[in-house]
Amino acid sequence: MPHDPSGPETGPALPLAPGDVVTVLGAGLMASRIIPHIRRAGFRIRLHNRTRARLEGLAGPGTTLCATPREAARGARAVVSMVTDDEASRSVWLGADGALAGAPPGALAVECSTLSEPWTTAWAAACVERSLAPLDAPVTGSTARASDGTLVMFAGGSPDTIESARPLLSAFTEQVFRLGPTGAGGRFKLVNNMLAGSILVALGEAFAMAERLGLDPAQALEILSEFGWAGGVASGKGRAMLDDDHTDVGCRLALMAKDLGYATSLARRSGLSLPLASAAGGRLAEAVSAGLGDLDMSAVSRVCREAGR
Repeated sequence: MPHDPSGPETGPALPLAPGDVVTVLGAGLMASRIIPHIRRAGFRIRLHNRTRARLEGLAGPGTTLCATPREAARGARAVVSMVTDDEASRSVWLGADGALAGAPPGALAVECSTLSEPWTTAWAAACVERSLAPLDAPVTGSTARASDGTLVMFAGGSPDTIESARPLLSAFTEQVFRLGPTGAGGRFKLVNNMLAGSILVALGEAFAMAERLGLDPAQALEILSEFGWAGGVASGKGRAMLDDDHTDVGCRLALMAKDLGYATSLARRSGLSLPLASAAGGRLAEAVSAGLGDLDMSAVSRVCREAGR
């Protein structure tokens, strides 16, 4: 059955401006890279991360390190979360020490994580209940793009909410696509990552097949990068696959596996079968079980090579 695109909305918030307090929840590979851009845009920052040690290198002028999400959200005009999964998102937003308990009414709540649809829906409703303006706004792009401040954002929320947040969002994104009301941004991110993960696994299998057939892997990479259907993925991840060097982490393999799981679950609830994405998700899950989850997602090529041996 078609998906119901409706989502909770609130009235327009006042636009953010330099000098306002912005809370950032998370200090992982992506979040740690957007914080300097937010600081350079003139915002005062309050930071929280579940692992306190990760915050120490992020301190700077106008930046306060906070022990709990509630403390971090106190007095904020916007609260930005960029964490790993549903569980981490729940932990920073909900509960007596969560950001929802500390953020003042009228603040923007910006969730940049890639999450499941049921939790995104529950999160947005909880924000509205606390008189916050929710914006589900997952980002796409490598750690290099996060460092450059050129991430792409898929946003779900009212046009007024997005415009209010734009002075903040433009600090670390190159482009913001509004996909519809609250929840639409997260749904499209799962579509995007379903495709990306499937192509990634297919590329790993293509290299495995080329090698098994005695073809020159370097030549295969050159041709696939220039002319192949998966050209962008081949040029971005092909060399790591051929060299079997996955230490330059643009996206952890475990996170891509998680995203494929969220995407295929959403498809099933919508009455849609995705056999290709399900198979790709299974291959990524196999790689996680093999202990490759903390490496770059290109490490899925290892299990592709081992298949059938």
